[in-house]
Amino acid sequence: MAETSGNPPLPRRVPGAADSPKPPAGVKPPVLSESLLECLRAATEAAREQEALPGRAASPGPAASPGVAAPLPRQPRRYRFQKR
Repeated sequence: MAETSGNPPLPRRVPGAADSPKPPAGVKPPVLSESLLECLRAATEAAREQEALPGRAASPGPAASPGVAAPLPRQPRRYRFQKR
């Protein structure tokens, strides 16, 4: 059974009232240069060709392109708590 008290019931939440603000509708993504698009297409094609080769293991990282630095190796995770 519900207990009755002298307090009024809490107001109901309104759907969507806690949503984060939406960006303006006029925001467009930046235009990529044709040379960058061509570089991305070439890298994608090379990766697909590499995956399609039978019996070949995947390379440990992306192929080095002129003017593009290779990614740094990942550091092992350091746990705050000891593993059991």
